Amino acid sequence: MAGELTFEVADTDMNWLWPYSFKAGTAYLPEPCNEIYLAFDAGEWKSSSDPAELDPEAAYTRPVLEKLLAQDHGSSA
Repeated sequence: MAGELTFEVADTDMNWLWPYSFKAGTAYLPEPCNEIYLAFDAGEWKSSSDPAELDPEAAYTRPVLEKLLAQDHGSSA
């Protein structure tokens, strides 16, 4: 969120995490990681019903990330 990574780099990172969930024996990443993955997935493209000027990253990814960052997910460490 601080702009240290571009959307493309962060999206690629999340896509690389996905296969590890299958190695762990589940089809989903643990939360909130799965929700972050889905937020980046939603920001990868525009729907045909979206206005031409819509930025999918700003419309679909950032709001979810901001919501998640505002929540206390605790630590399992």
